[in-house]
Amino acid sequence: MPTGYTTGIIDGTINTFPDFAKICMRAMGATIMMRDEPLSAPWKPRKPTEYHAQEIGRRKEAIIKCNQQTDEQVVSDEKDRLQDERKYHIESIQKAVDAKKKLDELMNEAKLYQPPTEKHQKVKDFMIQQLKETIESDTDTEYHQESIRLIDSELTTITADSVRSKIIEKANEAIKYHTHQQEEEIKRCVESNEWVETFLSSL
Repeated sequence: MPTGYTTGIIDGTINTFPDFAKICMRAMGATIMMRDEPLSAPWKPRKPTEYHAQEIGRRKEAIIKCNQQTDEQVVSDEKDRLQDERKYHIESIQKAVDAKKKLDELMNEAKLYQPPTEKHQKVKDFMIQQLKETIESDTDTEYHQESIRLIDSELTTITADSVRSKIIEKANEAIKYHTHQQEEEIKRCVESNEWVETFLSSL
């Protein structure tokens, strides 16, 4: 039975070794950016995405914006951001409380359930284990409660200088990270293209 790479030989669409080799080339990492395209698609040189460049630009704009804003605007924007975060944590606590109530009810039913035979005991044990794991992982509200405490504390100590420093520090960290990732991506593109070009020239 032919594979995806040899079907063309059988149906007559692949008649030469170079054509077969180009199809097989698609199984190599150097052509990963073409993974969603049909095997018959011609090779196109790999290019870096715009993602890292866009993120660098976005962080630079954040620095410019915070330096251009008045102290009042900086503090107001930060208060709005913190209030949004606080709202998220309050809603998450309520969701966890509601989920725990449902899970606890089902846990009680699962524990009271009498399997029809010994052979069905495993499904009871499995149900209890699944509920137990979910209760432990999805209904703990301590993280959200601690986050609210930190936000409430932060809301009382906001200053324009501290907010600007935090924005600039985070932006610079992100710029450094995305610059490095962009350089690595460009390097991978160059290496991949050189690999393919060398391979194609050997056919």
